Amino acid sequence: GEPGSVFKAATLALLLEEGKVKLDDRMPATVEWVYGKTKFTDHYLDKYSDISIRRGLEISSNNVFRIQAAKHYGSNPDHFLNQLTGKLHITRDFPFELNGFAGANLKSTKSKSWNMVDLPQIAMGYTVEITPLHTLNYYNAIAGGGVMVRPHLVRNYQKNGVIVKE
Repeated sequence: GEPGSVFKAATLALLLEEGKVKLDDRMPATVEWVYGKTKFTDHYLDKYSDISIRRGLEISSNNVFRIQAAKHYGSNPDHFLNQLTGKLHITRDFPFELNGFAGANLKSTKSKSWNMVDLPQIAMGYTVEITPLHTLNYYNAIAGGGVMVRPHLVRNYQKNGVIVKE
């Protein structure tokens, strides 16, 4: 399914790693933004005239991430998509202890259904098909300082060979 707002962290990580933004960079708080022929409305921005990238993440603003993706990757959406899959491994499939683990899919610009508005939608987690386990795997890498460790199911937690919690 679509991860939605939790995907904004991946977009932000890429923007930061590539030096395209800094957390304290400010931008207009655009409540209604038109891209192509599509109007996007973000009422989280109603009470702001301008906003930092950091605050945009804190309030989970869709337009902050839509606009940044369009600004920095609109002329080359393949770069954005390739970095999400190749560098950040957001769609990396991995073995899991339960059968039926669904694979991940990030829309391609080569798809017949690709539309220019897909880029800003992907930036905030729409038109992306990843499972909650893919999201957990990515957030594990953030928590682990960039080291990606796949999630596991556990029966219990042990300390020095003694079960602490079942």
